[in-house]
Parts: sequence; structure tokens; C-alpha cells
Amino acid sequence: RSTAPFRTLNLTLTLILSLSLSLGTMASYKLTYFDINGRAEYIRLAFVAGGIEFDNELINRDMWQAMKPTTPFGQLPLLTYTKAEGEEPVKIAQSNAILRFVGKAIGLYPEDPVAAMHVDSAMDYMEDIMAPMQATIFPPRYAMPAWDGEDARMAARARLANDILPSKFAAAEALMAANGSGWVVGDAMTIADLKWYTHLNRFTSGDLDGVPATILDDYPNLKGLLAKVEAVPAIAEWQAAEQARKAAKNT
Repeated sequence: RSTAPFRTLNLTLTLILSLSLSLGTMASYKLTYFDINGRAEYIRLAFVAGGIEFDNELINRDMWQAMKPTTPFGQLPLLTYTKAEGEEPVKIAQSNAILRFVGKAIGLYPEDPVAAMHVDSAMDYMEDIMAPMQATIFPPRYAMPAWDGEDARMAARARLANDILPSKFAAAEALMAANGSGWVVGDAMTIADLKWYTHLNRFTSGDLDGVPATILDDYPNLKGLLAKVEAVPAIAEWQAAEQARKAAKNT
């Protein structure tokens, strides 16, 4: 597959970033979410990678209950975007919509429609990977009864790790292997990489009991993507600052 649209994206990134930074002096962005990675971290990383300042509003559950009725779908994350001082703020829901919005502003979402389609396809596939995992955490959200005890929950996690995820990770690995650049699509980082990075990290975190933290060891391209994103200087700096903030919060 030709990667010319992505090479164009890469070559023009500096110009787009300079334009977005100048726009950033007029616009303001507030991203509201809980103090976890979840579905906000890839948006945060997009802001960071693009050098756009944003208000990273972290709320607790009590604050959310008061705020929930005022949000478009009763969900987080929520982006409050003000185009210029004095203008009416716009509230944008749904993490993928927010991610695309930010990606377009910073040049990490292709203008070429075919290249953009590949990015969208990769992002949508990550939703397919995440859905069965989330069903083991919040079964009622997926029209399933709550687990009848811990044994039932752990049996579901075992099916997830052993029967469902391997084929899905294999397809993701094959996509990256065929692309050949170390990125999900094209030859430069896009918002698809940030989304994949955030969600794949969840599987290797060790926080999902029943899912081994080594689950990506047989997928070198997926593991390589984690290291590749973390090597982006702005992202590395952000993560170091976040680690220090969270450590101070917990002392």
C-alpha cells in the first residue's frame, strides 16, 4: 500500500504545528475526566505531542454526579472548546470524536481521505479489542447479568485472555507488520498510535487480574509501538511529570 499521503503528512507536520500553536493562543481547551488513563489519555497525549496547552481537569465521582446531567450523553471524557476569548464554549463528547478534533489541529490526522480511512479503521478495530475486556468489568453495560461471584468473573477473564484476545492481537500485529514502519498506519505517528498505545498499555499493566502482563510478548510490533510512543520527547516529559504528580498525591 502506498504511504505517500503519510509522507506528506510527515513533511508538513512542522508547518501545521506552528499554525496550531498560533491558534492555541486564541483557543482554549479543557479536557474533563477522572484521574485515570481510561479514554482520556490518548487525547491528553495528542495535546502533548502537538504542543497545545490544555486544562487537564481531573474530577472525582462526587463531582461527576453533579456534572453528569449537564453533559451531552452523560459520559466522560468531555472537551470544552472555546475558539476565541468571549465566544461561547462548545462541549464535545465521545473520546474518538475529541481525538480526531485534536488530531486535525496538530497534524496527526491525515487530510487525505484514504489515509484518514486507514487511521479510522485502526481506531475502530481497537474498540473491537477493548469491548470484550470492558464486558468483564462492567457486564450490565453490555446487556449481561452481573457476575455470579468471583469464580464466574475470573472464568470470563480466562476466556478473554486465552480464547478472545490472541486472535485479535494477531490481526493487529499483522497490520503493523504489513505496514512496516513501526507505526500502526503510514510512516509517521498518527492519533491511531496514541489510541492503540493507551489501550494496549492497559493489557500489560498487571491491573487486569486474570490477564497476564506478558500478554503482548508474542507480538513484537505491538510491544514495539509502546516503546516508540514513549520515546517521543514531549510524551516522555509528560509521563515523567505525571508519574511525579501521582506519587506526590499518594504520599
